[in-house]
Amino acid sequence: MSVAQSDVLIVGGGLMGAAPQMANLNIIRTWSGIESYLPDSLPIMEPSGTIDRLYYAFGFSGHGFQLGPGVGGVMAELISSGSTSTAIEPFHIRRFATSSLQRSKAS
Repeated sequence: MSVAQSDVLIVGGGLMGAAPQMANLNIIRTWSGIESYLPDSLPIMEPSGTIDRLYYAFGFSGHGFQLGPGVGGVMAELISSGSTSTAIEPFHIRRFATSSLQRSKAS
């Protein structure tokens, strides 16, 4: 994905207005990425239920970079020992299947 130069100039202009000392800096490169969001705004963290040695950690609703070190530690513990000292059941994808089942029984 590329960023239009006009967008960089707009953001840069705003930045220089807020921090004039940055007026002489050159932008060398920029980065962007995809953010994923789930209906309840909670991530998925668990081993795959169908593929051995595949683990999931996604859907951090734009907070993945901030949570990365902690999530990395929890996932490393899960991968190396098969369990975690941190409860990750609230982050299993099955929470959506249960909700769907409960909704269908209620109707």
